[in-house]
Amino acid sequence: MAFIFQSKLPKKYWSYVVLHAVYLNNRIPLKKFKNKSSYETLYNEVHDLSSLRVFGCLRFASTLPTNKHKFDPRAMKCIPS
Repeated sequence: MAFIFQSKLPKKYWSYVVLHAVYLNNRIPLKKFKNKSSYETLYNEVHDLSSLRVFGCLRFASTLPTNKHKFDPRAMKCIPS
């Protein structure tokens, strides 16, 4: 939950973050459901995730394929799209 601190989101909105996490967790495909999500298994319909948006947390992109020396940076900060 460190991303909540990095986003500097006011505490009054943290409950929405928890609800959002549960929403996403119920829509992640799982091997035990034959690569279907909990939502799909329960409701027998495919869910639409096109409305999801990033709310401003810090991200890092891996640079391992290009930086192979042990003292090279392994990630760089990036802006979520």
